[in-house]
Amino acid sequence: MKRIKAFSVSILVLSTALLSSCGAAAGAVPQEESGSGAVGLSMATILMKEDETFSGIRCCGDSIIVETDAMEAEGAVAEEEAEADTDDVGTDAAEATYTQRFYYVKSALDFPEEPFCIFDYEERIAVDFTSGEDGSVCFILAETVQEEDSAKLLEVSADGSERTVADLDILCQGDGGSIWDWSIRAVPGGDYLLVSKYGYRLISQEGETVRKEDWKEPRSYDVLYAGGKYALTLQAENLQTVHGTFQREEGSFGTLKDIAQDARFNRTGNGENTLYMYTNMEAFLCDLSTGEHTKIFNWTDIGIQGDSVLGMYGDTQAPRFLFREDDILYEAQWNGGNTGTERTELKLGYVSDSAATRQAVAMFNRTNPDFLIQMVDYGTEDESEAAIRLYTELTAGTGPDIFQMDGGYMDDRAMGERGILEDLTPYLENSQVVSPQNLLPSVYQALQTEGKVYMLPTNFRLGGFITKEKWAPAGQTWTADELLRVLEEEPELRDTMSSKSHMLEYCLSVMLGAGGEDGASVLEDGLLEKYIRLAGYMPEEAVYIPDDSLRQDGKLLFESFVLMDSETYMFHKAEWGEDVAFVGYPGGAGNGMMLYADNCYAVSAQSRHKDGAWKFIESFFTQEWQEKITPNYAFSIDKDRFEQQLKNAERVQWHTDRNGRRREAPILTYDMNGEAIEVFAPRPEDTDSLRRMVEGARMIKRGDTEALRIVQEEAAYYFAGQKSLKEVADIIRSRIGIMAEE
Repeated sequence: MKRIKAFSVSILVLSTALLSSCGAAAGAVPQEESGSGAVGLSMATILMKEDETFSGIRCCGDSIIVETDAMEAEGAVAEEEAEADTDDVGTDAAEATYTQRFYYVKSALDFPEEPFCIFDYEERIAVDFTSGEDGSVCFILAETVQEEDSAKLLEVSADGSERTVADLDILCQGDGGSIWDWSIRAVPGGDYLLVSKYGYRLISQEGETVRKEDWKEPRSYDVLYAGGKYALTLQAENLQTVHGTFQREEGSFGTLKDIAQDARFNRTGNGENTLYMYTNMEAFLCDLSTGEHTKIFNWTDIGIQGDSVLGMYGDTQAPRFLFREDDILYEAQWNGGNTGTERTELKLGYVSDSAATRQAVAMFNRTNPDFLIQMVDYGTEDESEAAIRLYTELTAGTGPDIFQMDGGYMDDRAMGERGILEDLTPYLENSQVVSPQNLLPSVYQALQTEGKVYMLPTNFRLGGFITKEKWAPAGQTWTADELLRVLEEEPELRDTMSSKSHMLEYCLSVMLGAGGEDGASVLEDGLLEKYIRLAGYMPEEAVYIPDDSLRQDGKLLFESFVLMDSETYMFHKAEWGEDVAFVGYPGGAGNGMMLYADNCYAVSAQSRHKDGAWKFIESFFTQEWQEKITPNYAFSIDKDRFEQQLKNAERVQWHTDRNGRRREAPILTYDMNGEAIEVFAPRPEDTDSLRRMVEGARMIKRGDTEALRIVQEEAAYYFAGQKSLKEVADIIRSRIGIMAEE
């Protein structure tokens, strides 16, 4: 009775997030992986069957349950026929049989070649599942028999034999919601706990309802784990998830401290009150009896991207885990040891977390036995505060060897001129992997400061202003004077999506962004004063204009844009109409377009391991990394890869409509005042225009948060009418000059 009472209390602290690791696959015996640079890490590939795709996994202490989806033979043949014409996206495949397959494996044993359980989607679907006792698995099952839908709790043994534990149709009656709202947890002693936002059921092995509760209002609670003396709970408080513990025998509550919002939990193989806890960055052992957690390792230190980890299990002295890369499932085991054994350690600092960087560092550490890169997060404070901290450490020579420059928080040019950053030009000129000749000339020129390059991105986005040709003819740079004239002559056009703060930030970006071998910024005279005047016409807060007809009809003067691929270019072109003009930022160098660096890195001039730092940056340009690691979500700075991106974008896909006619498929569809607008693949003339925009760019986004603060502070006096434009501009130049000298 004490156990039952304890659960009735713990249910009151259930939580929103269900414990379910996503993605898994199974098949033949794992294939050993060789060449890993990570000390103490062993890996094996789990081969999938040809007709299977990865669906789900449960890690249950010393065992795992793997779920796959499969299309049976006749469907597989039909799919091959359907894919014969790769440009046709609308061909219907012949009827196929889709199934769920489940594999059960104990820790340290080979994956079975055959599933122990298969459900046909037409008849039965597993809603959720958990490991039972003696190798059994218990399912919440949705079933269709003679066109009648039902639900039940089904236990399947390792040999495939089935036993219906309980009828669950009653769960869906009244306010119980759908069977898909429910999840299942195993409880010590063999009982099963079914939980949803509508209530819970504690069901015995014999199918009896031991305890139940229905809630009048849906609750955001969950039980993530129940075992030994403790349960792990989760609940939503003030839009945050809060993890807690519940002592089942005594009925007392506890709190897990300093738990990341993205933390996942799995039961270990040798301790009922100890769980594996892992995030995208780290793995821990969590002791429910004390509420404390102990770090095991950083994922990237052992060559793993934490985002790809599906679950942990097994002995705590040698944790096992499954992860997925490039749709391939791997099993790995960490056997301990010092991750830095006989390896040169480098630090990589970052302000904004990036999955692409984590993936790259993990791959570098896994495949380079001579170097170990450890990631250092500077983004725990405000971004400007983090940038200042990083800058201070670099100046003192105590900062990281490599650091990410995404976001434009720092000015690489100023830092390079002060000897803080290493000039990467000699490395580029001597590299066997990437050279200046491989890079887009406009991007490389914008990166240069007096012939030196202090940071190197792998990708970029393109930004500026967008307007109508009647105000700025396409292909021509828009000057600040022209924009001021339109604003003065047509005051009804002043309500735009920009704000005073945004306009001043554009100003600083333009003034800092121009590059070239001589380091000259070819900008309009008096640009600071002109941008302050432009900002004066803008509202305090940006006003979003949802009505696209205003853009089409020329009733919206301009807005800023950022292009990351051909698709976004075609979207903005459709949004504004055929007479659209992409004009860049007024008064800027070149055509006024701004290059925004993505996946961008710099090397500290004080680093003692510059060769290792360059090897990491250079790796992004190898063929292997270009195919697997280097981002492809934005334009590439590699000339050949950029041209391939444009060529791929021109590819037209086709579909067959309901009348049997072959029609071009849109690349995206959006709503304009209730009308569905289709956007199609770019034509050669579109990619030519986009190419010319990139070729004409001469500016790259460089940031200086302190300089921006000065501009915004002083410009406020002009907006308030307390100081003249000349006074404000003079003070800004003076303060920025003093700051630079300091």
